[in-house]
Amino acid sequence: MADPVPVLHRLAASNIVVGHTDFLFLPLPPPWRITRAVVTPEVRTTVRSGARTWVASGETRHVVFDRDRNVGLELVVRIGTGPPRLPRRVRELLDEGGAFCNGHEARYRIVRRGRGFLMRGEEQILAVAFRCPVTQRGVAVEIGGACAEGELRRFLAAMAGLECH
Repeated sequence: MADPVPVLHRLAASNIVVGHTDFLFLPLPPPWRITRAVVTPEVRTTVRSGARTWVASGETRHVVFDRDRNVGLELVVRIGTGPPRLPRRVRELLDEGGAFCNGHEARYRIVRRGRGFLMRGEEQILAVAFRCPVTQRGVAVEIGGACAEGELRRFLAAMAGLECH
């Protein structure tokens, strides 16, 4: 049986004056879903491309969840004008290599690192970084938490369908 088709999720900031400003459209393999932003998305600058307004510099944080298994992972999207970065401080590098996002060459790392300041333990993170020459943006996406490496590989496979312009 073939894998289910990933579902595109719009990550955008909304403002009553300027309307929607898109970070990107992120494909997730079913049954994963995305919550609304857990904090107000930060939008410093924007750029127009076609009929859309894109975040040129900013950050948004969400929770990616599988309701049936009661599993939630943190999602962080950082957009900037400079080259995007992958995490450097890690406990263990599990895998790294090249991929494609919306036809753009991307780099990825799957790493194990310590969890925040107050929470103990480890988490596994998929980090993907690429440059979109159409909108002149550097894009970095991190998904991670207490999950298996296989789940992160499913997210990586879905990244080919990401929309950034």
